[in-house]
Amino acid sequence: MASADTNNRLVDIKTSLDSNRQLKNSVIQVACDFIEIRDAYIKQLPAFTFDAERKETVNDRLQRISYKSIQQREIPLGLIVFGPNSSGKSSFIQHFLEIGDILPSGVGPVTARITKMTYAPAEQARALVYNSLQASLECNHTSTEVDLRSYFLEPEPQWIEISKALSKHLNRAENSDTDLEEWAKTFIEIRLPSPTLKMGIDMYDTPGFLSGNRESVLINNLYDLAKTVRPTLLFLYENPSVVETDMACFMGMKQAIGSLDRIPIFFLNTKADVALILKDSRVNQCNVSLARFQQSLHETRQKRYDLLREQTALANELLGSLPVDVDECLCFGICSIPKGRTLRRELTDHMNKETFSRIISFAVQTGSEYVQELVNDILLATEDFFDLALSASYRDAEHFQKLREDALEWGNLFFAQFKIDLPKLAEYLHKTIVELFEEKKKSIADRAARLVRDDDPLAIHLPTNSKNVRDFIHVAVEEEIMKVAVNKTLSSLCTQVKTTLEVHFDNQMRRRNELLRLAQRFVLPEISPSILTKQRLLSKFMEGLIKLPMQIGRFFRSLPTLPYIEYYNTVTHNQVTSEDDPIYKLLDCLDLYANLSNESKRLAFAEQFLNVLLKDVLKRKYDFQENLTDWMEQQRKAFKVSVLKNYNNIIRNLDKQHVLHELNTQYYGKFARIECKLLAAKQLFEFNGIPPTIKDETTLGEGAFFSIHSAEWGDEKNLVVKKLIRPLSAHPYMAYLDAHYHRVISSLKIRNVVPLMYLYEHELENGEHVLWIILPRYSRSLRDYLYKNIQTITLDSVLNFAINIAETLVALHQNEIVHRDIKASNILLDENYVCYLTDFGSVQHHDSWPIVPSQKSLP
Repeated sequence: MASADTNNRLVDIKTSLDSNRQLKNSVIQVACDFIEIRDAYIKQLPAFTFDAERKETVNDRLQRISYKSIQQREIPLGLIVFGPNSSGKSSFIQHFLEIGDILPSGVGPVTARITKMTYAPAEQARALVYNSLQASLECNHTSTEVDLRSYFLEPEPQWIEISKALSKHLNRAENSDTDLEEWAKTFIEIRLPSPTLKMGIDMYDTPGFLSGNRESVLINNLYDLAKTVRPTLLFLYENPSVVETDMACFMGMKQAIGSLDRIPIFFLNTKADVALILKDSRVNQCNVSLARFQQSLHETRQKRYDLLREQTALANELLGSLPVDVDECLCFGICSIPKGRTLRRELTDHMNKETFSRIISFAVQTGSEYVQELVNDILLATEDFFDLALSASYRDAEHFQKLREDALEWGNLFFAQFKIDLPKLAEYLHKTIVELFEEKKKSIADRAARLVRDDDPLAIHLPTNSKNVRDFIHVAVEEEIMKVAVNKTLSSLCTQVKTTLEVHFDNQMRRRNELLRLAQRFVLPEISPSILTKQRLLSKFMEGLIKLPMQIGRFFRSLPTLPYIEYYNTVTHNQVTSEDDPIYKLLDCLDLYANLSNESKRLAFAEQFLNVLLKDVLKRKYDFQENLTDWMEQQRKAFKVSVLKNYNNIIRNLDKQHVLHELNTQYYGKFARIECKLLAAKQLFEFNGIPPTIKDETTLGEGAFFSIHSAEWGDEKNLVVKKLIRPLSAHPYMAYLDAHYHRVISSLKIRNVVPLMYLYEHELENGEHVLWIILPRYSRSLRDYLYKNIQTITLDSVLNFAINIAETLVALHQNEIVHRDIKASNILLDENYVCYLTDFGSVQHHDSWPIVPSQKSLP
């Protein structure tokens, strides 16, 4: 009994996967085109004279994109499944992939090998056994190949026989003579039919990961896999609440991939039995409707999600913390793997399909971010070219001096305001740390005092067999206080800081200054509203602030403590009250040498050590501010140095302007095409792969080369498409240059300019592509208005029109842009009769923008 909502969701999932695949293919093709164009351009660049200390030349900046970075994006979407031993990983994978029981399962660890599941049609089904993960990536010869084609000849696949054929490669016998490290290095790839795999998702089954059995080879294998695949991690746990075994597994995984960037994790609770869900809601399962079950299911999801959020280490895995409402969380789900005949199986299937589609949606979203990183990198590189072209236009040293002063002025204002706003983060962070210390210190002290901590999830972070109180407290403070404080701070103040930054960047966008933009890109790459949304800047900033000096002086290290060990571990003392207390100092020394074994003394020492740390935090309130000030000053100086170095490089190479200008003119259209194709691919993905449509074939307007048509795109209804009337083989970059010019002018955020909304590449029947430039639709042109109202128009209206147009032209001219085709038909009116300037195909920005054919007839 699949509901219409579930079926629609599955359709949406397929659409999202297709859109992600389309984005990846388009971006990779454009990236390869970019490298080819860039390499040809660099070969023709004239020799430049740079500052002796300058390490990053124009060539270096353009060469950030490599074929290796492209190849890393070609890997299909990957889901790495991990969880405690016997957490049901095999059953989940088989159910998720809709295949039979072919993976080993049982109580305790079964295999130590990573197994990859990927799609192949029945006639190509097989298993490949590689010596290592790296061997599989390099397509080296396999040591063993298992042919599985014969098991798919019947209408029903012979899953039992397939399991037998694979067992010797997947099941490691307990009495095996093979060394564990050698066995675990082997990498298995199983290629077989599966509707889920066919959608373009690869799945990886990993060994059970427990802190008590964390062999280095397993850690290294997981690290190498995560680094190579850039996957979504799927963390499975059974009970409604996360138990110690689950936490130990999770911490083990975090330790294994700790040095990598944050990898997206989906939390999956795997034992959500339908009967229990209905029982908890006091609903009779025999006659429950789907609508009522969905209500109970939502209540259960929220309850189990709340239990997950109670686990500090897990809840703070998402920077900024998990949202309160489960409906707002994209990375949590519940499911149940049915065994045999199950009462109300259709309800279980409904729950599973809903969760499985959520998993795929999350994987698509997180996987696309990796591809979009490449998009942004290439767009930055094209910006470098356009700024270089602008610098090579025929301008004198005096003009560049004005640009230098303008860039330095912007930097001074920006950092002055930034210095005012960001300390609020430090203040809030300090306050939160103190509150969490008070809340958590009893629990941390009790656990730190234990001699046996195998069941504590934080034990995974400690040195092997470490029993030191101090070591445990360091880990607990970092995991349960500092990280939580950072996430609370980010959640509370990120929007406020982002708004402040947007104001500064919007002001800068109103002026064209290549010296300013270069300094922003290479000194402040993470201080921008768009990047701030991903928390990179604030997380970096916070990491610097929370590094507290944990080293307390050990005044009695030189004391002959050994004779006193037995005495101080047995004698009764009053509670330690100060770090100056001789008893505290001696307990500290005993702990250092792992000789403090009396748990009451360990507890006394732990409590006082936490008090020492808290006191240090309280004292260091102003150190937080000082750290921030130092960091901001370093950024300010680097920004200024960048502006001055770029200015000096331009001045030193003024004699090569004419050569560089001629070369840039040859390549400007090619780089504009790269820019537009990337933006079109990115925006198509944002619309889930659904293309825009022209409402009818009626032409709203037409010029010598372009026509205007009414259009819509998704929920955007009031749009127009500007497109070439016919492809021009003699001028293949004409539409791309028009779009690029319009994009540059839109980025200046000048009032009363028709903004560029979107770009889309429309495929013709012959396979060629035509660029659609998508703009907002206005009710009429000034020409049409004057034609109808020339006898009744008032003087006030004429003045308002004139002021609108004049202010717009002044803003363009301040940025050295000349429209060159001002006429009533190029001025549009909104419903309030406000003027908007359009049609920028004839504009000129100094001589840095190549002239397109439509401009050649103009004076």
